[in-house]
Amino acid sequence: MASKEIDVNYLISKNNQIKCQSISVNEVFGVEADSQDIFFAFETAHTPFAKYVVGSLPRTDIVIQNIRTGQCLTGLEIKFAGPYDMPSV
Repeated sequence: MASKEIDVNYLISKNNQIKCQSISVNEVFGVEADSQDIFFAFETAHTPFAKYVVGSLPRTDIVIQNIRTGQCLTGLEIKFAGPYDMPSV
């Protein structure tokens, strides 16, 4: 989607309301999507949150890291939504 400059839907929860807005893939990743320094770590710890957790750090769906420095750029929880599969009547 980034190479075709197609924005993605981004859900934001604020003041008990959910808003859907479009943002670029680069904004989601926190780095240029075609960067040679990008690394996708799946189901791993998003270490910047460690200071807020007592006990073990929960896994994050995707952690985007700088491959050269190991720095966590973004942690993403992915939620897929599709049409409800209604049984035939």
